[in-house]
Amino acid sequence: MSVAPILPLVASILPRSAAIDIAGRAKVPACHREFFCNCVCGMVRCVWEQQAQPPERAFLAAANAILELREAYHSFGQESFVRLDRVLNNEPANLDSLFDRLRQTLWEIDRVFSAGIGRSVISDEALGPLGKRGAKRKPDDIGEAPLRYVVEGLLLCAEAAKGRFTFDGKPPGRGTLLDALNVLRTHLPPDTIPPRPPLSTIKRIIDHYYSVPA
Repeated sequence: MSVAPILPLVASILPRSAAIDIAGRAKVPACHREFFCNCVCGMVRCVWEQQAQPPERAFLAAANAILELREAYHSFGQESFVRLDRVLNNEPANLDSLFDRLRQTLWEIDRVFSAGIGRSVISDEALGPLGKRGAKRKPDDIGEAPLRYVVEGLLLCAEAAKGRFTFDGKPPGRGTLLDALNVLRTHLPPDTIPPRPPLSTIKRIIDHYYSVPA
């Protein structure tokens, strides 16, 4: 898929030296640093693009629809699962394996569309246990959306590249995650990362991120 850039490249490209600096802070192995740098640079570009142009109505509708589908799936009662099994029994065998990982697939698709509209993905725990009728999503308002998107993006990039950030939320705060945010601050839209990042909010973002099943 090829689309025209929304912003001038000078506004959306993270210098490679900065990406390498962040990779080192996350203890990313040398063999994965190129991948990590590409991921972080892509995240920075997404932040600029989200601010420059809101999602069109159809994309927003798709993002909301996949979230509604996840919520509905988590509200299935036993009758719904039996009905689904009955349908799958009459379908090609390979569909069984696809539906076996439906929960994970829905979460992955939701993550992509949520990122596209600047919304953080909601954990399965917040949607309620599978098989519980009427499971309701719990309030999930954790800080400003851009900051949360960046923090979760850094955690995801590090995890995918076999690295790991450290974080100590006790004032005045320390750790390589805060160091990475300080590096990124001048390369992101103004006010995305406050001069003094809210430690309690970042701690909640981290806790929420790691509550999502792998």
